[in-house]
Amino acid sequence: MAHTTLAVILGNRDFFPDRLVTEARKDILSLFDELDIEPVMLEETDTKLGSVETWSHAKRCADLFRANRDRIDGVLVALPNFGDEKGVADTLRLANLDVPVLIQAYPDDLHTVHPQTDSFKADLRKFVGVCRVRKGLRGLRVGAVGARPGNFNTMRYSEKLLEDAGITIVTVDFSEIFGHANRLADNDPRVGAKLAQITAYADAGAVPPPRLVLMAKLAIVLSEWMAEYDIKATALQCWTSIQRNYGIMTFTSVAGAMIMTSALDPVLFDKSPLWGIVLSPAGGLLAGRPTLGTNLLMDVVGATVIGGTSLMGGKGKAIWTVFGVLFFVLLGNTLNLLSLSFFTVTIVKGAVILFAALLDVTRVRLLARQ
Repeated sequence: MAHTTLAVILGNRDFFPDRLVTEARKDILSLFDELDIEPVMLEETDTKLGSVETWSHAKRCADLFRANRDRIDGVLVALPNFGDEKGVADTLRLANLDVPVLIQAYPDDLHTVHPQTDSFKADLRKFVGVCRVRKGLRGLRVGAVGARPGNFNTMRYSEKLLEDAGITIVTVDFSEIFGHANRLADNDPRVGAKLAQITAYADAGAVPPPRLVLMAKLAIVLSEWMAEYDIKATALQCWTSIQRNYGIMTFTSVAGAMIMTSALDPVLFDKSPLWGIVLSPAGGLLAGRPTLGTNLLMDVVGATVIGGTSLMGGKGKAIWTVFGVLFFVLLGNTLNLLSLSFFTVTIVKGAVILFAALLDVTRVRLLARQ
């Protein structure tokens, strides 16, 4: 999990046992240490056991949060003994952090959960992902090149809603982009460098050289425009406009190579799909790590082995692998319905794969003796 900082409010209510607040502090700090989350919370000596109950407590806690505003990604409100909602609400109002808030209440055998349970850990991981998305998209600058085609009403978006979320849309007309591109000299060193990048990416032998030059010039102008305005992603007007008014087809691998100048400056060719561009980095932020999906490796191997493909080498059949996939899906769903922990599920799946591998080794040895 990527490093995250959460502000913590420990709610308290005077006529309930204070020791529950102390226990809650230990639980939360232990959980944060396990999940690599940095806490921002009152010390036990700042208020009564470091909890928030009164107006003075709220002011002190809010001062701490405001001092750490730039580091705080979200707020966790822990209620170990029911808590005083007024103190919590006052703290949030005074701090004015404008970040997501997660409320946790200790078990009462009805509808609350202990912070050390697997279910709350899963909830906290999801909440941390939401915090990353909220913080990561705030300040995002997205480019919109060209007007939306009239027939593509489903591609409409609200700049006001995006602005409220801290996302800025920077617009430019294609006439300006084409004008700058056409003014670039063919022998400009930047054009030569971009042509080399394009031809290194894909075989461009069938593309007329003049069209390659146009692609290079368009890539240069778009990249420099994005760099000038700190734009991280850009949507282009429907590709037919580029084809008719500039003379190149952008839906090609060569055009893709010439536009994708770096991982930080992606350009999406479509009908001004701003929502798609915004959601792309949001997905990465929510995942929190580039290794999302690696947990599927065991399922892939398991389905293949259960499907009859030998680990000793040789050939397998696709239909057998399909049955292997169905078996592993059924196994995974059954284990989840039993409310087993992630680690227990992994152990069971590993045992199944190991058993299948042992059977495979035994079969190979028996065949070798014949």
